[in-house]
Amino acid sequence: MMHPTKTEFDATRGAGLLITSLSISLDSLGVGIALPAAAIPLLPLLITVSMSTTLLPFSGWHSALTSVSVMSVGRNALPVCYS
Repeated sequence: MMHPTKTEFDATRGAGLLITSLSISLDSLGVGIALPAAAIPLLPLLITVSMSTTLLPFSGWHSALTSVSVMSVGRNALPVCYS
């Protein structure tokens, strides 16, 4: 009896890359249309967006490294990948 193979979504190749790119572009388009309609002053908006896009990825990166180092114990330490 043959089992059907389960295909996984790969966002780095072919149709997966196209779908991922399209979703990011549509999200950016939506933000670009919605923000001027919100009547938020430009300078506070730019400061907030720049801080969030800078600080949130670094906080996630730090959290991931901290959780891996907490799980590392002696010779049974998990390898850490800094990519």
